[in-house]
Amino acid sequence: GLYTAIRLHELGFTNIEVVTKQLENTASMNAGGYFSPLKNDSADPNIVKLERILVGQAFKVYQQISNKTHHLFKNGASVITIYGGAEKDQGAIQTYTGLEQLVEDGLIPPAEPVMVDFGNGKKYRMDKYQTFYMNGAVLMQQFLDELKQRNIPLRFEEVKSFDDIDSPIIFNCSGLGGIVLNNDQQMVPIVGHLLMLQNQQTENLQYMIFTKYAEKPLKEYASINDVPTIYYFPKFSGVIGGTFMKHYDGKNAELNQREFAKIIKNMQNFFGNAQKPKL
Repeated sequence: GLYTAIRLHELGFTNIEVVTKQLENTASMNAGGYFSPLKNDSADPNIVKLERILVGQAFKVYQQISNKTHHLFKNGASVITIYGGAEKDQGAIQTYTGLEQLVEDGLIPPAEPVMVDFGNGKKYRMDKYQTFYMNGAVLMQQFLDELKQRNIPLRFEEVKSFDDIDSPIIFNCSGLGGIVLNNDQQMVPIVGHLLMLQNQQTENLQYMIFTKYAEKPLKEYASINDVPTIYYFPKFSGVIGGTFMKHYDGKNAELNQREFAKIIKNMQNFFGNAQKPKL
């Protein structure tokens, strides 16, 4: 929503206002991750084609930010190495990362097969990619600074109906708010559980890992969804995870604690008593 307002102002529109319930503790502020498209299961070829066009355009924007050639934003995106699983049946198994599409479209180089050795007996065959790491908090702060510079007002208010807004044109960037505003039952919450590391040597941790991790042969799992996901990215002192729970609002404290305990156990099994990795 913030970037939409900035783009509208760049295009010459002036009567612009951003209305939001909150900025702190939002997905945009807390997020961090690597640039890749989600797997598109649409049967409509026009939607698939449009999605690939938009992915290519967004990639170029993050490329400009990373190269510090973007005309507005210079921070919040940087080139990073991603490691995805390459094992067939056990360990860090082959995992769809979303980067496969970027390779197919010629946006990033093909994956390089490597051995990741944590120096403690834990080592895995993995695929090494390069894409952009996105720091949501850094990007959002630049958006806010740009709004202020352009004198675009920011009003804090929960909009429960479009009738609450006195404007002939509304850009709806509300995410889950679309459930109420648009009566959109296809909009569902997705919760990801993440844990922040402390007291890490961050200079050794400037990479990302995204893989399914099978401690036992795949045939011993009921489905691929039962295989734990290992996720690490270098925000702050490092963040580990994670989950991807559809149709869940994150409000069940007991369930959340169980998921956090699983994450810690899975990470201990994957990394072991990790030293500086040999990448």
